[in-house]
Amino acid sequence: MNDYMFVLVSEDKPNSYSPIYLPIEDPYNIKAIDDFTSQFSKEELRKYLINQNLLDDNDNDSKIIYNNNGIRKLKSGVIYEEDFVNNKALYIVNFIKFNRNNKNIMNELLQRIKNERLISKETKEYFYTIISNNNFDYDTLMFAYKDILSCKYIELRIIYLYIRNELELKIKRQKNLVLNK
Repeated sequence: MNDYMFVLVSEDKPNSYSPIYLPIEDPYNIKAIDDFTSQFSKEELRKYLINQNLLDDNDNDSKIIYNNNGIRKLKSGVIYEEDFVNNKALYIVNFIKFNRNNKNIMNELLQRIKNERLISKETKEYFYTIISNNNFDYDTLMFAYKDILSCKYIELRIIYLYIRNELELKIKRQKNLVLNK
C-alpha cells in the first residue's frame, strides 16, 4: 500500500479545497495532523485557525484530504479532543473482546475493514484472523494486540473511528431497544 500525503483543508465550495498550513513539523503526516487537532474541540480549533489567520471566518469546517488517483476526503474526518484515544490498538482489541459474541457487529466491522482502500491486505488478514478466533483468552489477546500495533497509523485510525462513531452507537441503540421493551 502506498503512503499517502494528507493535508488539513477548508472546503471553500463543494470539492474546492484550500490547504491550512498547520504549525507542525510534517503537515502532510496524518498522525501529526491528528496530534495537533486533538488538542482542541471542533469550535476551539476553528477559533484558533481564525486567530492565526489560517482560516477565514466564513470558511466551512476543516476536512482532511489525500491524493489517491485524485483528491479524496478522508471519510472519518478530523479527530478533535473529544475523539482522542492515545492507544487506539488497545481500544480496538478491547472492543473486539467485549463484543465478539455480537456476530452482526463483528461482521459489520470485518466488512468495513475489507472494503477500505487505505487498509492493507495484511491488516485485513490480521483482523479476519482475530475476529474469527473463537478462543479469545489472555494469550490470544496479547497476540492480537501485538499484530494490531504493527498496523499503520492510518489503518488504526480508520478502524478506531469506525468503531467509535458507528458501531458503538449502534450497540447503544440496540441496548436501548431491549431496555425499552
